[in-house]
Amino acid sequence: MESETTITRIMSKIAPGTEIAVIVNALHLTDYRFDLCDPLEPLQVSGRCLEAGVEVPAHRHNPIVRETKSTMESWIIFSGSVECDIYDLDDCKLDSKVLHGGDCLVLFRGGHSLRVIEDRTIMFEFKNGPYLGSDRDKENI
Repeated sequence: MESETTITRIMSKIAPGTEIAVIVNALHLTDYRFDLCDPLEPLQVSGRCLEAGVEVPAHRHNPIVRETKSTMESWIIFSGSVECDIYDLDDCKLDSKVLHGGDCLVLFRGGHSLRVIEDRTIMFEFKNGPYLGSDRDKENI
């Protein structure tokens, strides 16, 4: 459900209906839970706006064999800023975005670049693994 939360979806120009990336600023979340990804994507990212007293019962996740042929990334910018270029499935540049503190970017497919704009920018990066090193996991555009 997309309520007051501002979300930017970057779609492929060569594959209609194919989502390349999504950006949301966590500081503007208003929903208890806001899913940024289709449930079938290998990387699942959700935002939550929690009120005092909310409790999630203790739990564990069941072992499930999953197979994926792609690596997806998500970045959360805690402070500072970065600029990223986002590329389509054919390696053509789709868009450039500047991300600031509170922004979350989820990269589903295509390519991307990163340029740090401010010193001491703090960013976390998440991706599905295992990570096999840049020689096997990456190809420059």
